[in-house]
Amino acid sequence: METQFQYIHSLAKRFHLYVERSEMLFKAVKELSAETLIQVTDEYWNTDSKFYPINLLRATIAKKLLEGEDVREEQVDEIKNHIRRKSRDYFSYLPEHYLQQLVDYPVKEKDMFVSWQSYWSVMHPFLYRGREKEKVRIYLEEIAKQLLIDLDVTDYKYLYGDFSGTGLIGDVRCWISLYPSEKNSPREAYQFYVNMQAHPEAGRSAGYGLREREPNIFKPVYTYKEIIRYLKELKPDILKRNKEIRSFYKYAPGRQAAEWDRFYEEGIMALSFSHLPIGDLNRYRTREELNVAAGFMAQQDPNQTWNLWLFKNANIGDVIFVARGLKTCIGIGIIRGNYYYEEVPDGYCHRRKVEWITNKMYSLRSGDLEGYKNLFRIDTFSPTKVYDFLLEKYVDQYPDLKKVFRNQSLIKSDSYLQQLEREERNRVAEDLMEYETPEKLNFWWLNANPKIWSISSCSEGQT
Repeated sequence: METQFQYIHSLAKRFHLYVERSEMLFKAVKELSAETLIQVTDEYWNTDSKFYPINLLRATIAKKLLEGEDVREEQVDEIKNHIRRKSRDYFSYLPEHYLQQLVDYPVKEKDMFVSWQSYWSVMHPFLYRGREKEKVRIYLEEIAKQLLIDLDVTDYKYLYGDFSGTGLIGDVRCWISLYPSEKNSPREAYQFYVNMQAHPEAGRSAGYGLREREPNIFKPVYTYKEIIRYLKELKPDILKRNKEIRSFYKYAPGRQAAEWDRFYEEGIMALSFSHLPIGDLNRYRTREELNVAAGFMAQQDPNQTWNLWLFKNANIGDVIFVARGLKTCIGIGIIRGNYYYEEVPDGYCHRRKVEWITNKMYSLRSGDLEGYKNLFRIDTFSPTKVYDFLLEKYVDQYPDLKKVFRNQSLIKSDSYLQQLEREERNRVAEDLMEYETPEKLNFWWLNANPKIWSISSCSEGQT
């Protein structure tokens, strides 16, 4: 993996220079072949597609370069201003229907180029594209898969980002995150993290979705061997912390919850999958072994074995939301026992002990949860993203459950939340006392939806 890592590192150093010294960026763009510039023009100047200001900006830059103009910072800023002013005369060569889209484009309080302030964010598709882009993504995939093997984290999966950046706004780094398979995203876990930038680093990254996060730990690394050596040092700590994080799952007790009353009375949850010749899941060390026994290829990702593997490896203390169909929750429980296998006539042999804390029902109504038509996935046992929403709705609908949820540490007490608010106010007040007030001091509000992110969970220096 050393070759792959060093290749990405060399690009990161070059792209970092382009950000630090924009004259080098524009020199590199000026040296691009006509073929590349035509490709950029074709990519961003499709007048039959929906209008986006950034597309017109990039296509116009490519056009000027093809015509032999020496494009620099001033020219990019000038084109931006013509787009902001919706200058029909400047873009008179464009088709009328496309010009009309430019004129009709809504003007908001935010500048239309707010995400493309830096010249690199505007110009990166000119220089990071084609075979080079494809090669980087192949290498990131190879490194990520090898990290899983070398670190021997069989129940972890990976995610990576390349120089295209979040939202395709460009970046000067690539990154790889390894996180537990049962989590919906890295933001819900402590991650093995590698930052491939001008000065590469590796370490432990705490997902932004964690309610109480420990600070990130990173160390400079300049070879793949150094990455492995340091991540192996951190491995016991990362595994332990992730085991202590509570996970939330959707569970379907039979078709249309047909087995729910029985399982509720017995204090268990159980899965069947009797059509798979697998027996006791304790026989398998990895999901790959389970896949083979079930008749799949080892590296396949069938939903059935994923559900089973999550069911077996969910932690004691994890929370279960019982689903009937896709829109209705009919119970909530806490896992209280390890996985066990019991031969029973009905085929529901895969079992866990559960303390069911309510069998009350909540059904999703249209408009209750923005961006969601359903509460649950179609499958049998899987992570759920909407646990905070469900807990909130249950408390609203059944106020008596508030105390039950607090006792199970599913929600924080009012006094705890008030204490956090007081501490935050005191901290802000102390910061303002230390602040050297300029002649004119402005104050700003930033509204943060607590269902999405929390400012108090961010560390100083994070973006």
